[in-house]
Amino acid sequence: MRIAPLLLIVLASLATPTYAGEETSDEWFAWHQARADELLAAGRVDEAVEELFACAAIKASAMGQLADAAILAIESGVARPGGLTKTSRHYRVAEDLIRHAVSRGGKGDARLAFAIGRLRWVDRDFALAHDMFKEAYEGAEAVGLDVEMARRWYYRGLVNRAGMLIEAARFDEAIEDIGIALELVPGHGDEVAAKINLADAHRHRDERKRSEEILLGVVKEHPDAARAWHTLGQVLNDMGRLDDALDAFDRSILKASATRIPFDDTLVAKARVLLRMGRLDECERAAEGYLAVRRDAPAGLFLLAMIQKERGEPYKAVKILRRAHRLSPEDETIMSSLGRFLFELGEVEEGERIQDRLEKVRAKRRAPVDGAPADAVPDDAVPDDAVPDDAAPDDAAPDDAAPEGGDDAAGESPDEPAPTPDEPAPTPDEPAPTPDDDAPVPPADDR
Repeated sequence: MRIAPLLLIVLASLATPTYAGEETSDEWFAWHQARADELLAAGRVDEAVEELFACAAIKASAMGQLADAAILAIESGVARPGGLTKTSRHYRVAEDLIRHAVSRGGKGDARLAFAIGRLRWVDRDFALAHDMFKEAYEGAEAVGLDVEMARRWYYRGLVNRAGMLIEAARFDEAIEDIGIALELVPGHGDEVAAKINLADAHRHRDERKRSEEILLGVVKEHPDAARAWHTLGQVLNDMGRLDDALDAFDRSILKASATRIPFDDTLVAKARVLLRMGRLDECERAAEGYLAVRRDAPAGLFLLAMIQKERGEPYKAVKILRRAHRLSPEDETIMSSLGRFLFELGEVEEGERIQDRLEKVRAKRRAPVDGAPADAVPDDAVPDDAVPDDAAPDDAAPDDAAPEGGDDAAGESPDEPAPTPDEPAPTPDEPAPTPDDDAPVPPADDR
């Protein structure tokens, strides 16, 4: 039996349930609950959800059954081809169950918080997901929620939120979150991602020695971790150890290519080091090779502009940066360099416009990383009275599918966080950081 038609019947009976014969509502409730347990033990999850619907129709106080049913619907959706997405039937059923549980005073229940967190994770609302997973973990034991499951998702919420905090230049909070996560689940599968983000936060606090220590520990335990080698290269570059930085980037490229992981950003980072070393021809070849693969990529154009500036061609550099700015209008590194070059050339009016835009982008980036209220459910999720029969198939693509080249089309993967804040504007004899070169690392998807 499909979930949606039964949900129509159950929702119609939620207000005034009646039962014939001598059986009491308590007996019917117990029977449906026992039947749900049997079906769940047999792996018949969708049918178990239907029985929990029936429990909710019998007792207005059965908020826990609604929350349990929402979690089961989510897990069933994750297990289907294509995973759980915002357009799938299981997502809509879970959202509707959450709505009714909230209306019955379910706010504060760990099971409900966990279900909300899982759906907000699919929505990529990671701030609210973090808050819900924290609430679920802290209250899991009291309501019989699987504590280890709640702990695992709270860990993921912490690590992903840390990346968002780094993006917002809230490095102290990011370090605190990652510290909690590492103590919460030592040896977790996302530990490498967590430690890379921890090192990145220290790097942005100018604690590069500490960052280097963390990353050396990671590559010692996980020598094939391409992203750790990449981040180590960034730190060494910051410290002026350019030969060591080149070696780290080469290792990152080698490890990434062996496992077919994209390494475009590492090629750009390596070219940036070559630029600092004055090896302009090598840098130019690397940048042009990168642009041959990723036409008009702002990071590649930025490198070409820096090469022209180093060769004493500031007007050519500005022309290239204007093009890069049109393609990536909120890239702070591009705007910073473009504004500085314009001022140097006496183009004050345009330089001031660029500087004004830069300040607005920075203010936007530093906006608080806060979640919505714990009982927040989008008003347009589904109608209150039913789940539509013509809902999109379970394997439909999500509304907010990952951009081309992403690996999280199933809807349960963490977001690909935006790049972390750029470093201060470079001095004339030291190139600025290349755009898109220091994004926080999201935790792995362990659906």
